[in-house]
Amino acid sequence: MTALPEIDRKIGEMYGSYWDVEEQSALGKSVLLVEGDSDKRRIERLFQGRRPRFPNLVRVIPTGTRSKTLQRLSKGSKKDWWALVDRDTWTDAEVLAKRQASPQLWVTDGWTLENEFLTPERVADVHGDEHRLRDSWVRAGALWWVLQRGRHAQHDWWEALGETFGAPPTGFDLTDAKALESGLLAKVPAVLRQEANFNEERVATRFEARLREVQALTPAGQWRHGVHGKAAFTQLFPNGPEPELPAVGTLSEILACLLPS
Repeated sequence: MTALPEIDRKIGEMYGSYWDVEEQSALGKSVLLVEGDSDKRRIERLFQGRRPRFPNLVRVIPTGTRSKTLQRLSKGSKKDWWALVDRDTWTDAEVLAKRQASPQLWVTDGWTLENEFLTPERVADVHGDEHRLRDSWVRAGALWWVLQRGRHAQHDWWEALGETFGAPPTGFDLTDAKALESGLLAKVPAVLRQEANFNEERVATRFEARLREVQALTPAGQWRHGVHGKAAFTQLFPNGPEPELPAVGTLSEILACLLPS
């Protein structure tokens, strides 16, 4: 049986060779990092409509996930390297902070890139009862938003503490419970402690608050910001032809930057 460290090493080598090929292919071009293959395909269609010979100017590279996209962009990439990631559950303040820390980062206007396809008119044309569908998807989105926020907070907990994988942690007094509690309070911000608390009452309260926030938006705003776009687009439009991305908002900014008129 192959040992796990060896498997990890082989995966790392494969991933490294992938980037060697992509970086070589991107020489002399601008680069736009995206999360997945479907994002690459959709963005390239958008670019094709703007400039048919865009492959000579821009290389669109999928990284696999949002975290990998952010990591790759933070590795001191060249000035002509950019990235587009899904907003997911980031708040406006969090998006602003991310973009201030990384000026070459773009974030989707809606939950995901697929939210650009979800409009009340398009849903009504295919399914008829748009209001009923929107209500069910917005409610599901509110629950997912709360659970995702909690999961991300758990991850940030680990980062705040420093992942030692069972080794003695740095900067913590483990003499007794009181000392540990003091260390946790000092290391983990209060907002993370609250977000990561998964008791059912807090989840239900946050769900209700998020639901009311989204329901206050216009129908178009609800589909854009309150619905998990990837899941909704896949389930509501499984067989129809995929529409083109609209050149508006953040996508318009990307076009103007990478393929100026």
